[in-house]
Amino acid sequence: MRNLSHALCVIIALLWLNACRTPAQAPTSAVAITLTPPTLTATQAPLSTVAITPTPPTPTATQAPLSTVATAQSPSPATATRHCSPTNDDGVSPTYAPDMPVRNVVGHGHVLTGVVRSSRDCAPIANAKLEFWPEEANKGHPDTSRATLFSDQAGGYRFECNPPEHIHMRISAPGYRTIGNNSYHPNGSATGTFDIVLVPNQ
Repeated sequence: MRNLSHALCVIIALLWLNACRTPAQAPTSAVAITLTPPTLTATQAPLSTVAITPTPPTPTATQAPLSTVATAQSPSPATATRHCSPTNDDGVSPTYAPDMPVRNVVGHGHVLTGVVRSSRDCAPIANAKLEFWPEEANKGHPDTSRATLFSDQAGGYRFECNPPEHIHMRISAPGYRTIGNNSYHPNGSATGTFDIVLVPNQ
């Protein structure tokens, strides 16, 4: 009897549980969710690519465009002016004869060269007039050995004669003092050099 009552309780519980199930409950199924892109509002604009052009800076009132500045170099200090010692004026010899022929060769055996300069700055004097008359051994001052010659553009001169004991000279140039000189003695040498320095007129 006891077992029968227990069986009936089990049957009643099963029937009650079956009655509690509602037809609205359906087996769970997969749900598909569709994502919709957000709608842009009036204040939202689509993104776009913006090209940015760099603008050179504008110089301010105190900024000046760069420029090349040429710096003038100060002139170098002037070099010291050269001075040449004047040739001694011995006075013109009494044996002088003017207006001798223009020539620079009157014989052979001795060659004299030199330069005529200014005592002011040692600049060469072009076209200076040189009158030479050598004294030859046992002959005196023959007219055949007398000559007039002129310095070239560089102030130089060349005179060729027979071997002399000495040579008398008279030198003149426009703007300079005329001098006479008797101090050149070659002493048997075949060549010699005698530079002449004239003093400008005051």
